[in-house]
Amino acid sequence: MGAGVSHEEAEKYLDRQEQLIEKLTAAVAARKKEQSNGGATTTLAGGNTPAWLMAQQNQFGDEQLSNNTAASQEIPTALYDEFYGLLERARAAERRRIEPAVESYESELPNAEWKAPTEEQAAALRDSRPWLAVMNKPEGFEYGATDAKPSVTLELEHVYGYRSSGTRNNLRWTSSSPKGQGLLFYAGAVAVVHDVTTNTQTFFQEHTDEITALTVSKDGTLAATGDQGKYPCVYVWDVETKKVRAKLTGSLRRAAASLAFSDDGHLIAAVGLDDDNSVVIYDWRRGRVVAEAATGNRRILEVVTNKEAATKDAHPFLIIGEGGIAEWWGFDTKSFSNNQRPLVKSPLQLGSIGESQTLTSALSTPEFTAIGTNNGELYITRDFKLHRVVDAHHGPVLSIAANSSFSILATGGYDGYVSQWSAENGFRRLSSTVIPTSAVSSTGSEDSAASTTFTRPNSIRAVDILTNAISGAVEALLVGTVSGGVYQVEPRPRGTADVITPLLVAHGGDLTTVNCVGELTGLAVHPTEPKFVSVGETTLFLWNTVTRTAIKKYRLPARGQCVAWGSNGQHIVVGLHNGVFLVLSNTLELIKEVRASNRRVQCLRFSGDGTVLAVGTADNVIQLYDASSSSFELGGKLSGCGGVPLSIDFSADGKLIQVSDQMYETIYFDIRNMTLLNDADARVASNVAWVTFSSLLGWSVQGIWPQGSELNDVTSVSRSADGVVLATAEESGLVKLFQFPCVGGGIDYNDGLLHKRPDSVRGGGHGGKVTQVQWLNNDTTLISAGGEDLSCFQWKVVRKA
Repeated sequence: MGAGVSHEEAEKYLDRQEQLIEKLTAAVAARKKEQSNGGATTTLAGGNTPAWLMAQQNQFGDEQLSNNTAASQEIPTALYDEFYGLLERARAAERRRIEPAVESYESELPNAEWKAPTEEQAAALRDSRPWLAVMNKPEGFEYGATDAKPSVTLELEHVYGYRSSGTRNNLRWTSSSPKGQGLLFYAGAVAVVHDVTTNTQTFFQEHTDEITALTVSKDGTLAATGDQGKYPCVYVWDVETKKVRAKLTGSLRRAAASLAFSDDGHLIAAVGLDDDNSVVIYDWRRGRVVAEAATGNRRILEVVTNKEAATKDAHPFLIIGEGGIAEWWGFDTKSFSNNQRPLVKSPLQLGSIGESQTLTSALSTPEFTAIGTNNGELYITRDFKLHRVVDAHHGPVLSIAANSSFSILATGGYDGYVSQWSAENGFRRLSSTVIPTSAVSSTGSEDSAASTTFTRPNSIRAVDILTNAISGAVEALLVGTVSGGVYQVEPRPRGTADVITPLLVAHGGDLTTVNCVGELTGLAVHPTEPKFVSVGETTLFLWNTVTRTAIKKYRLPARGQCVAWGSNGQHIVVGLHNGVFLVLSNTLELIKEVRASNRRVQCLRFSGDGTVLAVGTADNVIQLYDASSSSFELGGKLSGCGGVPLSIDFSADGKLIQVSDQMYETIYFDIRNMTLLNDADARVASNVAWVTFSSLLGWSVQGIWPQGSELNDVTSVSRSADGVVLATAEESGLVKLFQFPCVGGGIDYNDGLLHKRPDSVRGGGHGGKVTQVQWLNNDTTLISAGGEDLSCFQWKVVRKA
């Protein structure tokens, strides 16, 4: 370096040398690995490539690839959720139907006066509607006695969840909470403002389907959220009061994939998930579309505000996405069409230093724009031209944020690292912190997965920066991860490790399986204390509903399906897909592992006195185990289910169990004699008192089925401990409360239709399928588990005087 070289030029030279050294080091390591593997090679951009990233590149089969463009065949596993996961869920949402409210005239419809079927009729019913063959009217039952809407209110108290799949940049600091320590995010169809100081939440609940995009106005007072479905909605709302400022509908299709306010706050740009990848620009104050255009067959991953001083007025938005698309969009001021302003675009000019590749994230500042690439680089652009390339991450750069002065950037990558960069110092890396795959819970309990081998990293879904209002210094980074965790990262001086603090923990992507987001399927409550457990894929969480925190997280050895909590509170049993059930203590210490079958354990239930555990497996068998101690020895097996058992209930006297199965049968067993009840004896069972009632079929739950529904539209039922209220979970995303028994006008076995619907109290928020509902012991709290939203909702149930 000769005399006369500026400080900035020297910094750039040293920074580039550092990058070259990293690449050289990586090349040497790759060569050594190649020799040790007998010559096999894997070529990737960036240095020091982690083993999980080398194993995951380009693993799509032809059937998984988009047919739109050849460029999509270059999409790595890292972007599966954005390209395919979101699309699959949005298409499912297009078909979802919300049942209309019960009309007053329905109460005047006649009842289906029940008569027990003859033997000939019962034989015919077994082929079409088998549960009706053994159903019977209980003694003393009167129609209409429990048809009215229950005298309760259902209020959402807390959301244990954070959407970590399919969408990104869905997490923000907000100043609507004390000391500015508020979080804004979404789970299911609910936008959540979470106060870190008090661990309390407030909600925006206008959406009826899952939220897929979030943006915040420049001053942070307004949020815009967009959802999925046949006709997606975009709401603009006040972050503090939750009041709707605008509802924008009618132009987007399938889902709002990304949203951005214009720099002046007057406009909102939205990217649709339709086949044309449309961009729609709203004047949200007037509630109308001012411009829209189809961008072509390349998927748009993000739209952001253009803040570059020289170009933002003419081109207020930037879109980036598949196949190297990077275009600044603005209005054609010379013409109008159908009261709309045509859009014009200016593409990014790569020059000789950039390559065309999928662009994954972007952030604009008054001086430059930073664009994250699929190969892990940052493209630094000015005036639509690429000026610099910075090696940033191993794999796609998934999120970019900046402090208030735009002097510091933060990037989050698929590799699980969060890095800080000095924009004033030649984009030198200031720090790099990996978010652990095995983090402590909010109470400090260690995740049991410390030794688990993961096949993918805890990739970063969102990054935001909390800036000191006076000095402008970075106080903390806010980080959302694919495993469902939200963390605060406090920067420390160079050479000292940053401090990572979990703010929220929740179910998320299964890091032991490539691209497996999974489903939340298991839920159980403590018999006397305000605690519950939830099972999603290979993770079990123990929650406290008073402190609203996770007590402990437990890594399952295989995919979980169901869970039960013993009536004495001492044992938690988890059923797995590999046919094993685990017996855990109430502090999640493993007591015993029992193989019940070679097929999955589908359902579990303890007897009322806690001495017997019934286990239903996918080979259509019910097994009974001795739960009086910790031995859990097999006591016998019950056969006779025509399909996989879905639910089990014990009679109050402990003599019978009732089972509903996938073949729509209701089956009764005498567990004293280990025999299946015949039809005549089964009809008498309509007068039996049950400790719990979880059967989807039977006299007491005839009225739960939505209008025009299929028999899989209701996924779970749970009767309150006092026997007065019945909670149901639906495919539609609704949680409902009925009076119990829930019969309505009854079902006529000649047509199989419900004659009139009883009214219910409805709770929305999950957006997609609700898989489980469970009452806590005091009947004033209800817990619901979403399926793909991987969230548990805590509801306050208040009885009206």
